[in-house]
Amino acid sequence: MKISFGDIKYLAKTISKKFNFSVDNYGILLISLVALIYMGQWIWGFGGANNPVTAGEVEKRGKAYLEQNYPGIYERVQTPNSGTANKNQDGNWSVHYFEREEPNNMFSATTDLSFSLVFDENLNVITDGYKEYYLKGGSVYSRYSTQFYRDFYGIIREKYGEKELLIKGKYSDKINDYDFENVSFIESRSGYKYTGDYLDPNAEHDTKELYSKYGYLNLRFFMDSGDYSDFKELVKDVADIMQANDMPYNKMRVYMYFKDSDVIFCEGNYTAEEINSDIDTAIEKGTFVHTREERERMKANGEELPMVEVNSFGDFISEVVKE
Repeated sequence: MKISFGDIKYLAKTISKKFNFSVDNYGILLISLVALIYMGQWIWGFGGANNPVTAGEVEKRGKAYLEQNYPGIYERVQTPNSGTANKNQDGNWSVHYFEREEPNNMFSATTDLSFSLVFDENLNVITDGYKEYYLKGGSVYSRYSTQFYRDFYGIIREKYGEKELLIKGKYSDKINDYDFENVSFIESRSGYKYTGDYLDPNAEHDTKELYSKYGYLNLRFFMDSGDYSDFKELVKDVADIMQANDMPYNKMRVYMYFKDSDVIFCEGNYTAEEINSDIDTAIEKGTFVHTREERERMKANGEELPMVEVNSFGDFISEVVKE
């Protein structure tokens, strides 16, 4: 909003008339100057309050906060790329701290000390990840989640060769990063706050015990053709691989999409206990098979159709998927 000198002059005359006192031109000028000074201070203050903070200011604030509240922690996380501020889409700032030998290398040895601080635009702490994440066990959870992925991928790579076939046969699919994007512990966090089971960050943990409790296999395969029998064979092969390598896990989810088949996709969700007890029964009870015939029937009845996952590369999306 633009305010002119004429507007302020008019305001001065209106005030003098309302309160029944007269002012000459000098009085009007004086009132106008006072008003201008006041408006200038208000505009300056309003504008100053909205000056965006810089990444450097956020990082400086994070350092001061840690040194004040957790002496000695800031010195431990002085590693490359640690303590860098990033602005989030909601306007808040996040600063992630970690103690790691080789940053950005998920296969390197890591320590459990990893957390984030979140600040608002006024540099107030919104989330204290050291207290709400690290001290509750979030870093331990994340560390073993990464290790679970690493160990499983290592089994596949050692047995079949990197980027080679996981399942031998007519409908085999190659391993790639997309197939394993969710191989990890079951997520149990909301934002930067860890709400899962307490895991003492200062204690020694049994790897296999954690794998048995949290390990989650989430595998996706995209085939040119096939059916339920091929899906069942694949699930059994994966289970055999895990057992042969003494690799415990808690749950398994396998999704197989077929491009040119009567079966559109099969999706199975099983616990390790179910698999180890009776794998045929587990697959029979825990698998959802969606056919083209069933999909047409559901469409005709106006029923909600189950979601069809497609290959991340998008190289064989069928007409059914395009609907």
